[in-house]
Amino acid sequence: MVCVAAYFVLSTLMWAYSQYVEKNVLYTGVLKSQLDPDLIATATSKMEKFSDKYTLELSVSRVGSKTSKAKVYTKTLTKSIGKWFDVDGRFAAKEFKDDLVSLLGKDFFKEK
Repeated sequence: MVCVAAYFVLSTLMWAYSQYVEKNVLYTGVLKSQLDPDLIATATSKMEKFSDKYTLELSVSRVGSKTSKAKVYTKTLTKSIGKWFDVDGRFAAKEFKDDLVSLLGKDFFKEK
């Protein structure tokens, strides 16, 4: 009985943390590159209830000094989830990868 109660409490805490702290964040990390200074990347996703539209948002900011505010570059991709699955329900990785490549194109760091 103690194990069941502990499982309930821990599951509730994990759910609350993911809902209120992490929100829709899939990934946050530092990208290291020899050509660019360090970059902080964040990927978030969202899909509304009863909708076939999936939204993927990628944000990249340059690591700057503590006194200066870093510029954040954001791109959003919103498409029907059906575009990335075939008629048998299998994930079409090539189509998804092509959409990601177009999202991360050469103009990612250009002003809108």
